[in-house]
Amino acid sequence: MESPKIGDIYTRETTKKYNETTANKGGVERGGGESDVFLLSQIPKNLDGKAVLDLGSGDGHYSKILHDRGAEIVIALDLSSPMLGEVAAKKNEHKLDRLSLLKASIDHIPIRADVVDYIFSRFSVMYAADLPHLMRSLSTLLKDTGEILIQANVAILHDPTGAHEIQDTPIPLQLNLGEHSVEIQNYARTKEDYHHAFTSANLDIVEEQYFPAHGLSVNPKHPRASTLDFQYVIFRLTKRAQ
Repeated sequence: MESPKIGDIYTRETTKKYNETTANKGGVERGGGESDVFLLSQIPKNLDGKAVLDLGSGDGHYSKILHDRGAEIVIALDLSSPMLGEVAAKKNEHKLDRLSLLKASIDHIPIRADVVDYIFSRFSVMYAADLPHLMRSLSTLLKDTGEILIQANVAILHDPTGAHEIQDTPIPLQLNLGEHSVEIQNYARTKEDYHHAFTSANLDIVEEQYFPAHGLSVNPKHPRASTLDFQYVIFRLTKRAQ
């Protein structure tokens, strides 16, 4: 049975709360601490001539960074109209003429095969109802010399009993940073789930780093809250030669 799709959870109010929560805290990039610092270090400093996809672009913070590093085109893909509105505002304010907006779900990406050089994804792949399908889609639209950089939540299941039930249903999460908080839904994907999805998509792991998920927790009302924790992970992937 197909997992239920999370869909568009970012209303105007949720978008406002998310942006308030993830804004810079004490000078640390996007409030993610060492994970975000490492993420930024993994983005190529020179993207000249590259076609770049910002998958689940959110408010476009990283779309601007990718644009500023010389990408020939940056496609900011997101399902949320309020989030894309934030991207449009940045595009106009900073004159990001090579930034293109695309309203779409990550479950169905309307981009032709073999046209993207670089894919960036910050906390978006956990919204995919079918992770292997998503990774195969990304591999298909990626050129043979392309690369993918992913930052995501990774689940730690302390009690494997009923693991399939947990992983087939979106988990309610709370992100608390400073005085602000926002509630979101993600799938509980484990390290093994990611590795399986990458293998099925002919993607090789070049870099894999794990970090504490400060401020991220399962809603305490969830029946398995006490048996489920999360870390942050960053994967850098390349497409395996055929």
